[in-house]
Amino acid sequence: MHNFGLIYQYEIKKIIGRKRTVIAFVMVLIATLLLNLSSIPQFSVGSDGANMKVTNKYGRQRTDWAALFSGIDIRWVDEEGEVIHEKVNPLKYIWLQRQFAMQWSGKPLNDETIQEMRDFLNEYDYRDENEELMGWTYQNYYWVFRSIIQLGMNPYSESISEQLIVDGIEQQRTFIHEAEQLSEEEMNFWGNHGRLSFPLPFAYTPAYRQLLRNAHWIHIMLIFFVIFALCESFSLERRRRTRGVVQATKKGADKAVLARILAGETVVVGAAFVLFVLSALIQFGLFGMDGWNVPIQQIGGFQWSRLMISAGNATLLMFGTSTLIAVLVGALTMLLSEFSQNAITAVSVQSAFLLFTLLFDYSIFHENRMLSQIWQYFPMQRISEELLYDERLVSVSGHLVAAIPFSTAIYLALVALFLLACAGHTIWNQRDRL
Repeated sequence: MHNFGLIYQYEIKKIIGRKRTVIAFVMVLIATLLLNLSSIPQFSVGSDGANMKVTNKYGRQRTDWAALFSGIDIRWVDEEGEVIHEKVNPLKYIWLQRQFAMQWSGKPLNDETIQEMRDFLNEYDYRDENEELMGWTYQNYYWVFRSIIQLGMNPYSESISEQLIVDGIEQQRTFIHEAEQLSEEEMNFWGNHGRLSFPLPFAYTPAYRQLLRNAHWIHIMLIFFVIFALCESFSLERRRRTRGVVQATKKGADKAVLARILAGETVVVGAAFVLFVLSALIQFGLFGMDGWNVPIQQIGGFQWSRLMISAGNATLLMFGTSTLIAVLVGALTMLLSEFSQNAITAVSVQSAFLLFTLLFDYSIFHENRMLSQIWQYFPMQRISEELLYDERLVSVSGHLVAAIPFSTAIYLALVALFLLACAGHTIWNQRDRL
C-alpha cells in the first residue's frame, strides 16, 4: 500500500459508489434546482415582478399563478411616448425587466434621478380595478422604484431625496445597534471601519439577493447529506469484517486512515461546490452578474450592514463559510464513526442536536445577547442573512474581533481537532475489534 493516490481514489469510490449516497445527493441536487428555479415565478408574476393578483372566493387577494401559463402583463413607454403593452411568458418578462434595469447600471441614485422618476409617474401613473397605483409597473423606471423600496424608503413620498436615503440608512443602523445591544465601544469600532459613498450607483442585484437567501436552505440540505454520506466512513470495515486486511499490511493502516479522511472531506467540498455552482449558474443566467463590485448595502435587506464588502464578495463569503462548516460536520461525522463504530450513532447524535437547534429562534435581536451570540455560531444558524449584519464583537485578549473572523477561526480549530482525534484514535487503536 505504498501508492497513496490509489488508496485515496479507492476511498472516494467507497463513498460515492454507494447507491444510497448517490440517491441522497440526487435528491439534494433536485431540491437545490427547484429552490433556485422558484426565482422565475417570484420575479415574473410574484411580488418582485408584475405582482399579479386575483381575488379568491373568500374575497382575499393572492398571486395569480395561472398567469405563468396564460401570459404576464408588461408595459413600458417607448421613445415616442407611446405606451407599449404585451403579454409575455415568465422568462421573457424577466429578460425584459433585466434589459430595462441594466439601462440604469452605474448611474447615480441622486435627486435628479428621483425627480425624473417622479415626473414620469405624474404623467403615466394610473390605478387598477382595486384603486392601487400602478405607474411603478412601467419598466422605464421600475428599477429606480424598486431600488428605493429596497433601501427602506417610499418612492411615492414627496419628501424622498438623496439626503433622506442617507438619513434613512443611518437611522436604520442606529435602530439595529440598539436592537443588537451594542456597547459604545462596539459602535465606535464600526464607526471607524469605513463608510458608504453617496449617491449610491445603480446595479441590478437580484442574482446576489437570491443566492444569499437560498444559501440557508442549500446549507441545511448539504449538512444532512454530509452526515449521511460519511456516517460509515470508519465503521464500514468492521461491518464487512475487512479491518484485518488493512491491519495486516505494513504501514497500511496509517496511509488508509489519511486517505480516508482526505477522501471524506473531498466529497464534502465537492458536494458543496456542485450545489453552489448550480445555484450561481441559475441565478446569474436569469439576472446576470451586474453589481459584483457594488457595496453589499445595495442588495435588498442589507442596507444597514456595516461590512464594507461587495455583493460578489459577500456571496463568496457565504458559500465559503457554508463549505467550511460542512467540512467541520464531515470531520465530526468521521470522528463519531470511528469512536462508535456504528453508522446509526454517527447519524442520530448529530441529527438530533442539529434538529434541536432548529426548534428555537435566538436571532441577533434576542433579549439575551450572550445566548443569541453563541446560538448564531451553531452550524445550522450560521448560514443566513444575519451572518452579514451581525455587528456584535468578541473580546479576545483585550482586542475586539468581528464575528466572522472569530467564528471562522473556531471552525478551523475544530476541524483540525476532530481530524487529528479521528486519525490518532484509529492509528493508535489498530487492534482487531472483530
